[in-house]
Amino acid sequence: MGFPFHPRLRPLTILTVIGLVVVLLSSCSRPSPPLIKLGITRWPGGAFLFLAQEKKYFEEEGVRVQLVEFVSTPDAIDAYKAGEIDGMTCSTLDMVKAAEESRRIPQAFIVSDSSNGGDVIMARDDIHRPEELSGARIGCENSHLCKYLLQSALDDAKLSEEQIDIHHITQLAMEDAFRQGEVDALVTRPPVSIRLEREPGVHAIYSSSELPTDILNVIVADKTLIDQQPEAIRSVIRAWERAYKFYTKNPDLAQRMMGQRIGLRPDEFARSLEKIRLVSPEEKEHYFGEDQGLLVSTEDTHRKLCDMGISDRESAVEKLIAPAALTTQP
Repeated sequence: MGFPFHPRLRPLTILTVIGLVVVLLSSCSRPSPPLIKLGITRWPGGAFLFLAQEKKYFEEEGVRVQLVEFVSTPDAIDAYKAGEIDGMTCSTLDMVKAAEESRRIPQAFIVSDSSNGGDVIMARDDIHRPEELSGARIGCENSHLCKYLLQSALDDAKLSEEQIDIHHITQLAMEDAFRQGEVDALVTRPPVSIRLEREPGVHAIYSSSELPTDILNVIVADKTLIDQQPEAIRSVIRAWERAYKFYTKNPDLAQRMMGQRIGLRPDEFARSLEKIRLVSPEEKEHYFGEDQGLLVSTEDTHRKLCDMGISDRESAVEKLIAPAALTTQP
């Protein structure tokens, strides 16, 4: 036995069904948000990407982001060159070298922070200043940033690379190498440097605080992606800025969330942030707008890399900065 049916309801019922079908078909045909794969290391300034992911800001801004974790920046650069990721967190030094070593063009679209003591040379208790590194075994990641910091320290101490013994060690292996006496000093950064501070007698003898404007950290994406998916990149920028604002309003909770992702206690993560200068969303106009602060800084860094013999003077660094129309507009 069927349900009773009133003839007057029939047109309305048909229209309702048609409307539902149209809605369902439109939702099925709507393209899914693009997937952007970003390489990330455990640098505290980049951890705001983890926070944006935890808070689901990427989803809410209409973009899918996969954070691909790497032990070291050189590993992330290799993955970028191989086309395995679309972009990464890195320093402007690494960005310049990635462009020189690849057919791809990385473009910075977010300035996250500048290192002001975060990148550091730590030594055992009988080495107190860079001048005492002569003859020392120094653990150093095979990265351009580590080479730059170490060379800067040697230049200040009037030492040459021939006067030290460099051991190429990944950040992951540095703590064990130091504790087992395989090296006398390390070129390192958080979270490793923060954990090493717990060790008796271990102390910093040189850091990026000696080079406060040199080590600028950015988030880059391949130029092709930026050209083809500008709205997706804007969504990433908005998610990043929301994570930053969440941190300013809820610092304790944010530090706990980000610290967990990079292996530090909340107090340790807070201490790691003291060694960098976070760049607020309000400063993006300075870096990407008329001041061209990012370009000026990158050109200066490039000149220093060239003077050290690390970089190619023919590199055109201006192509490594994303357009202001993309980065400064909401």
